[in-house]
Amino acid sequence: MVQELTVEIVCIGTELLRGLTQDTNSHWLAKESSFLGCEMRQITVVPDDVNLMLEAFRSVVNRGTDVLMTSGGLGPTADDMTVAVMAQFLGCKVVVDEDLVRLQMERRGIKERKDVQGGALAMSKRPESAVAHPNPVGSAPCIQAKSGGTTIFMMPGPPREVQGVFEAHVKPFVQKASPFKTARQRVIVNMPESQVGPLLVQVMKTYSGTYLKGAIATSQRIGETWFLPIDIVSRGETLERASAMLVQTVELFEQLVHQQGRQFIDPESLPAVSH
Repeated sequence: MVQELTVEIVCIGTELLRGLTQDTNSHWLAKESSFLGCEMRQITVVPDDVNLMLEAFRSVVNRGTDVLMTSGGLGPTADDMTVAVMAQFLGCKVVVDEDLVRLQMERRGIKERKDVQGGALAMSKRPESAVAHPNPVGSAPCIQAKSGGTTIFMMPGPPREVQGVFEAHVKPFVQKASPFKTARQRVIVNMPESQVGPLLVQVMKTYSGTYLKGAIATSQRIGETWFLPIDIVSRGETLERASAMLVQTVELFEQLVHQQGRQFIDPESLPAVSH
């Protein structure tokens, strides 16, 4: 039986746990990875603490997860420890990557190698057993490593840079490694969550490999009627198969909704409802 590519995300930063910075990276990475047909296993947020970071990395590998994506801790400040901690986890030393040094020199207009110091030098380092990929929209690199059966991608913390290195380096790897593709659609029904819930379960039992979920946060009550967005995701070994499964899934769900005397609602008729 073909298995999904499993993915876990570890977001690193004390500021995330203290509520000083909102973690939008895990949401974006999970959404993109799911769209590529991956099975998201777990999302973990850890502070800038060596032992807790090591524990998080070790747990992912021990679970046999295929891909670990981390964000944060690759910058030039004292609390950016991901490279050093990952090197410790991998059992190797930290080295300066001269290709990254040359890139830093080009981007910063540095003429002499000896002048690459401070932040520029810090962001030119990687674990010795890892490979560094250039960041197309920033300074800190994307670093790829391997531990057991787990491929590791270390990404910077700024969302723009996470998205840039994901598109450039992580996405091509996942697309090649994942045996599945997904197709998705959002519909709106004029039913409350309590009534639509059993229908979602029935559809998912009928079509394995599909996932339906009410977007409760964007539902709205107008008068006595609830309007609830439903996200529908189908999976297949090709995009064409996933899309065909999506059509069948949506048709069955619509039939069940009609049997309850309700219907799909045109989003354009409900401008106040997010969709």
